[in-house]
Amino acid sequence: MRLIYTLLYTLFTPLIVLRLIWRARRDRRYAQGIPQRFARHLPGAGRPDSRAPIWVHAVSLGEMRAVSPLLGELGSRGHALWLTSTTPTGYAEAERQRAGAGNMPISVSRAPLDLIGVQHRFHRAVRPAALLMMETEIWPNQLAVCRALGVPSALINARLSERSLAGYRRARWALGDLGWAVARSDADAARFAELGVRRIEVGGDLKYDMPAASAEAERGRIWRERWGPDPLWIAGSTHPGEDEQALRAHRLLRQRDARMAGARLVLVPRHPERAASVLELVRADGWRCVELSGAADAPTLSQGDFEVAVVGATGLLVGLYAAGDAAWVGGSLVPRGGHNLYEPLAVGTPALSGTHLHNFEPMRDALLEAGTLRLVQDAEQLARELARLMGPDRSEALRRIEAFRRVNGGAAERIRTIVERMLAEGAD
Repeated sequence: MRLIYTLLYTLFTPLIVLRLIWRARRDRRYAQGIPQRFARHLPGAGRPDSRAPIWVHAVSLGEMRAVSPLLGELGSRGHALWLTSTTPTGYAEAERQRAGAGNMPISVSRAPLDLIGVQHRFHRAVRPAALLMMETEIWPNQLAVCRALGVPSALINARLSERSLAGYRRARWALGDLGWAVARSDADAARFAELGVRRIEVGGDLKYDMPAASAEAERGRIWRERWGPDPLWIAGSTHPGEDEQALRAHRLLRQRDARMAGARLVLVPRHPERAASVLELVRADGWRCVELSGAADAPTLSQGDFEVAVVGATGLLVGLYAAGDAAWVGGSLVPRGGHNLYEPLAVGTPALSGTHLHNFEPMRDALLEAGTLRLVQDAEQLARELARLMGPDRSEALRRIEAFRRVNGGAAERIRTIVERMLAEGAD
C-alpha cells in the first residue's frame, strides 16, 4: 500500500506546488517556503551547535502553540530542537518561539514533502535524533525513512476520535513504521492499540500546560486597561458561517440585558486572510468597527472606539482571551471539530463552545465534568450564556477555572520523560 501511496503522492506533487503558488496570490507566505518543502535551502549553517536536534513537527498554529511547554522542557534539559510546520501561521509561531527562546538551540523550517527522496535529503541536512509529531500528523514515508535510518519516532499529544478510527482501520498500514504513540488520554491510547501501534504511553494533554502568566497574556491585560471597563467578549478561531452567528449573538446580548448595552466583541478569524471579508460583513451589519492588523494597533484603541473589532493577524489570540470577560471558541458551531478549548481558561477567562467538538472529546468531557465549559447550539444560546458568564455566574466560573488549573497539567514533563526514554532506547 505504501508503494501505491508513494506513486500517487509523486504524481500529485506538481499539483501541490501549483496549489501553493495559487494560494500565494492571496498570501505570499505560501510561496516563500517552497524550496524548503523539498528540503533545500534549510537553515543548517545557522544552527547554534552541532548537536543532533529533536525534530518536532506541528501542522499549524494551534499545534505549534500547544507544543510550546514541551519545547521548554526539552530545551531546559539541553536538547537541540528543529521545528517544522506546514502552514504559514504555524511557521510564524515557530519563528516567534525561536526568537523568544534565548540561548535554547532552535532551528525552524517548512515541513518537507512526504517523498522518500525529499525525506532522505532532510535527514542528511538536519541529522535528527528523533521525530516528534503533534496529534494526528501521520506521513507514511516520513515514518518509513525514520525507521530505515534508525531514528525513533513518536506521535505526541496523540489523539484519535471514534470517527477517525473508522478510517484508520482501513489504512492501518500508514502507522506500520510509527515507533511510539504518546496519547493524551486512555481512550485515545485504546484506539491506537486497536490499530496495532507498537509502543503506547499516556502522557496527558499538552494544552493543559499553557502558562497563565505568559507575556502574551500580560500584554492583553494591559490592552484591556486601555480599552475600558465595558463588557468585552472574544470570538476566537472562527470559520465561515460562524461570524454571522457571533454578530447575531452580540446584538441579542446588547439588546436584552441593560448591563450589556455597551458590550464589545473582538472577532478573530481562524485564518487571518479572511479578515477583509469578515470586516465587510461587520460593516454591512451596521456595527462601528475597527481592524487589528497587528499588536501595535491594540494600544491605540480606547473605550468607545469600537463595538466590534476584527483581527487580521496571528499571535494575538492568547492576549485577547486574557483581555476578555468571556470567550467563545470557534470551529464548533459548524462541523469543523473545534479548537483548543483550554486557551481562554488558561488565562482565567470563562469559555463557551459550540457542540461540534469531535477533535477535542477528552478535553470537552474533562471541562464539562469540572463545570468549566458551557456548550451552546446557536446564537440565541450564545447570547444568553455570555450574559450569565459576564454577570451573575462570573465569580463561580472563575473559581472553577482556578480549581481545574490546580489539579490538571504536567503533561509536558511526563512527555519529556517519555521522549528521553525513547532516545535512550533508540529505534527498533
